[in-house]
Amino acid sequence: MLKNKENYIKTVFFILNGKQYKVRYFKKISLHHFLIFLGYKLNLIAVEYNGKIITRTQWKDIYLTNNINLEIVTIVGGG
Repeated sequence: MLKNKENYIKTVFFILNGKQYKVRYFKKISLHHFLIFLGYKLNLIAVEYNGKIITRTQWKDIYLTNNINLEIVTIVGGG
């Protein structure tokens, strides 16, 4: 059991779709797991990370860190 949880909490600040966010966590959060937490359908989005489009296979290797800029675009069908 953790004696003082506050010593283990990390905070990151980042930009998502033009808005600044703050996330507090105990363990590093991968982009993949963060997108799931936000409720995105992973097969229907494209992600830009600091100005570069990244592939779905890269999402598990990228972790939330300070000062990153994420843009998430949802693909919508229609006619």
